[in-house]
Amino acid sequence: MPKERRASHLSSPVGSTLAQGMRVGGAGYVLKRMVGRGGISEVWVAWDRKMEKDVALKFLPPSLLQDAHLLELVRSEVERGQKLDHPSIVRVYDFVRDYESVAVAMEYVEGWSLAALKVDRPQKRYRVEELLRWVRPLCEALEYAHHGVCLVHRDLKPCNILLNAREHIKITDFGIAHAIRNALAQQGQLVYGALPT
Repeated sequence: MPKERRASHLSSPVGSTLAQGMRVGGAGYVLKRMVGRGGISEVWVAWDRKMEKDVALKFLPPSLLQDAHLLELVRSEVERGQKLDHPSIVRVYDFVRDYESVAVAMEYVEGWSLAALKVDRPQKRYRVEELLRWVRPLCEALEYAHHGVCLVHRDLKPCNILLNAREHIKITDFGIAHAIRNALAQQGQLVYGALPT
């Protein structure tokens, strides 16, 4: 695996003052460190006090808290994602909200996205042999989601495909990124960039 990449020092896309040690989600989660930042969200590793393990918390724009209807649409998409149970798909645990923040609790994958790992490859490209070993589990996971749960990803790209320490792929953000972008668009917000994984 490549050396740890540090989060950029740009202003927070979620407009918050999240910090290590902070408790969120009704004190159910303790923030440990930020591991990703995109145009509209931040991802933190957090200790889930109920499950007693690390999870990934994807924090969404707090403007969603101002619209109960849009918040419900995103929560509904998260609930659909909770039905996915496949070794090559990141588990979705919960929709988390309190007075100041809204987030999605997911399985924490120790690793990097294919988009991030590509930076360390010669000419920033993968060899065909590397891709071939990921195609079968990718297709099996998508077939399971499409036919077994009737859920389409709608935003499949290298930054949404993670590679764990054992070099097994894990697909993340089934329908969630799409739902968030739609909700923000309905609020009149322009969305640039991808959600981090």
